[in-house]
Amino acid sequence: MADEIEAVRLYVDVQTEATEEAMAALEPVLADDVTSRSAMGLVEGKAALVQALVKPAMPGLLAKASWSEPVREDATVRVRATLPEGSMIGGLDFTFHFTGGGQIAAISQQILPAPAPAETPVQLGAEIAEAVGGALDNATPVLVAYVDAGGQPQLSYRGTTQVLGADQLAMWVRDRGGGLLRALPANPRLTLMYRDPAKRVTYQFYGRGRVVDDEAVRTTVFDRSPERERNFDPERRGVAVVVDVDRVAGSGPSGRINMVRRG
Repeated sequence: MADEIEAVRLYVDVQTEATEEAMAALEPVLADDVTSRSAMGLVEGKAALVQALVKPAMPGLLAKASWSEPVREDATVRVRATLPEGSMIGGLDFTFHFTGGGQIAAISQQILPAPAPAETPVQLGAEIAEAVGGALDNATPVLVAYVDAGGQPQLSYRGTTQVLGADQLAMWVRDRGGGLLRALPANPRLTLMYRDPAKRVTYQFYGRGRVVDDEAVRTTVFDRSPERERNFDPERRGVAVVVDVDRVAGSGPSGRINMVRRG
């Protein structure tokens, strides 16, 4: 039993820093047919696992983790890696199974959700403005959700979505008879999502939409829309919809965010 606990400690050493010495100490306690299952998939065999540990899919993820002491639970040993505050996830739970000879036979990882970051006031700064404003050209257009008169949630991509102010989004809606504009008077609540998987950036905006007829606002929203969207409405027959943002959740280049409108 003590040897199994020590085997887990050797594994933790490698996850912390995969030096040649740490790997050399770990390899003898790995079964030849060891398996490791995580969110990244299944790794089978000692050679493949060693390669995955030397060149992890997410380098440095666990280097700054705080590790618990290995704990025996029935026929397994478990250990937890807790990541620093502000990380994308809270940490990982590892469960180890062993051969009769005390070698590691199987490893499973369970992602722990990160606690919500501290609330800050809604402030749609430059990072968000750049991402949302360039979403169409980046092939990551903003997805808008609204609820129609029948209570059915509806989804639509809106290539003209843009940051209008510190706590406002806006979009140009060409179709005056479309479902979004019909829904707003009875239920102005909207949810918008921007996601760029390549950069691991996700923003979810929760707010209230309204049509704005002020000509200065109309001109701003139309002129800031991508050219290809403007070309679909050369006579500006559409309308400007402004979204008063009440909450923003997600993560960007500066880390996780949890913005809430004050009051």
